[in-house]
Amino acid sequence: MFTLEDDGRVRTLTGKGVRWRNRHYVDAWMTGQAGRKVRLRYMPHHEHEIEVYDAATGRHLGSAYLSNRASPEQIREMKRARAREADRLKRLLAAAEKDRATRYAAATRGTPAEVLGTVTELEAEAHLRAVAAADLTEVALPGYLPLPTQLPASWTAPDTARPAAPCHEDDDESTPAPQ
Repeated sequence: MFTLEDDGRVRTLTGKGVRWRNRHYVDAWMTGQAGRKVRLRYMPHHEHEIEVYDAATGRHLGSAYLSNRASPEQIREMKRARAREADRLKRLLAAAEKDRATRYAAATRGTPAEVLGTVTELEAEAHLRAVAAADLTEVALPGYLPLPTQLPASWTAPDTARPAAPCHEDDDESTPAPQ
């Protein structure tokens, strides 16, 4: 018991089991225990199983296991998809690094370096537009709506005419500040 982590919260057993980290954990011993107050203990990085204790007495009630756990095939497919996405991002990064590199012409004499790979104005502008559009779509918040310029009359607006006074915890209104 003393080697397990405890988040200190009291939870309630329900018909779905006990909820922890947005997941439900269940076991057969929980049948008929709905409404009972419990505390959970767990081993870090082992989220498939938790230990359940009575909140009042601290007595161990039993283990609970992750409900709706993914099958090994689903986990394997998820890992494959993550690997494919990582490979795609690595290819994009390699292409971006290649495009970013400055190339110079070969020189057999002591002449100033000549940059290769010149780009037309249209190509440069098109590339900058594409990069700016891609960046904005990644940063944009889907539900964002800007605030109106005029606040409703029911809202309290800050007084910007005078600066806010500094807040000091030690200051007491009844005692004057030392000179």
